[in-house]
Amino acid sequence: MKQATLPLYIRFGGIPEDQQSSVHFGDQVVRKEGGLSVWKAVEANGQYFPVLPEDTNEAGIQDYFSMLFSNKPVYLVTGTEMRLEGACREPLLMDASVIKKLDYSYLKEVSGGREKDV
Repeated sequence: MKQATLPLYIRFGGIPEDQQSSVHFGDQVVRKEGGLSVWKAVEANGQYFPVLPEDTNEAGIQDYFSMLFSNKPVYLVTGTEMRLEGACREPLLMDASVIKKLDYSYLKEVSGGREKDV
């Protein structure tokens, strides 16, 4: 019998108490979203990576790379995916819960043929 698995997501930044992400325009909060903004996660060799949504918009691509290179804490989460999408076409969750904090950085500096963490 095949065991059911939880859908996994990556959350950049903490989870607000109301579990609603904010939509920003620069430093200004424009509105609240209907749930918690996350990225779908894929696992490879014990590490988890965020997946860019299909048919994403320009803002989504910009946010995706901004988040990858931010200093925000990163969490592996699960929850109930809503039928709504976020401003960047990313999934929104309700009843989100943290599975674990992820400890990795995409920032690498190549120096003398070797990679080193920045």
